[in-house]
Formats: sequence, structure tokens, C-alpha cells
Amino acid sequence: MRTRPTDLPRGLLSALWITVLMQIVFRDIHQFISPGFIDEISRGVYQGSAITQWHFLFGGVILQLPIWMIALCHALPDRTLVLLHRALAPVVLAMSFLAWPTDPDDWFHIAMQGVALAAMVALSFPGRRRTAVA
Repeated sequence: MRTRPTDLPRGLLSALWITVLMQIVFRDIHQFISPGFIDEISRGVYQGSAITQWHFLFGGVILQLPIWMIALCHALPDRTLVLLHRALAPVVLAMSFLAWPTDPDDWFHIAMQGVALAAMVALSFPGRRRTAVA
């Protein structure tokens, strides 16, 4: 009997992108409720650096990556999806460090995000997928 790789586990990949998105959202919620954060942002400063509307726009664009990948996991061909996962996983993780983590819960959310992104990359290698009898 010959075996062939099955399709990518698109539902699982989509769920992992949702996990990444939720980690980003919950980290941001924790930041918003920390004392002085809203005052600092409204003054145009974050962690001692000046921020502008362009910074907020950039953050919004970066946030679109996991949002779009949730849907694209179900629409793109396998080869394109594999390449996108291998390219975007390190980019999205690196973007988590643009606002340097300031407390343990930030590190926890980044670690969980890293686990989900690593799982996506691992699933993109053919040897990691299930095989089906042809």
C-alpha cells in the first residue's frame, strides 16, 4: 500500500491563529487596566517613547495578520499556506516584542503565543502530518 500526505489540518491551523489573536488581545487588555497606562497613552508616550497615530496604525496593520490568517487557512492552496505559515510565524512573534513586556503576564501571553506559532510551523512540515492510505 502506498501512503500520501493528507491535506493540511486547516481547522487546527485556524484555531491556532485564533489562539494567537486571543493572546494578543488579552495582553492588550491587561495593559489597558494597568495603572497609568491610559494616561500615558493619552499624553502620547509609552514606556518613555513618543507615540503617534502612525504607531497605532502600524499596530492595527500587524493585528490584521492573525485575523486574515484565520480565514486564509481555509482558502489558500497547501503550498502557499505552508510558505505563509513559515514566513509569518516568526514575524508575528517578533512583533510581540515591539512593546517590550513589562510584567510576568506579558511574558506568559508571549510564551503561549510562541507555542501556538511553533505548532503551526511544525504542522507545515510534511513529516509532521498524518498520512492516509492511497
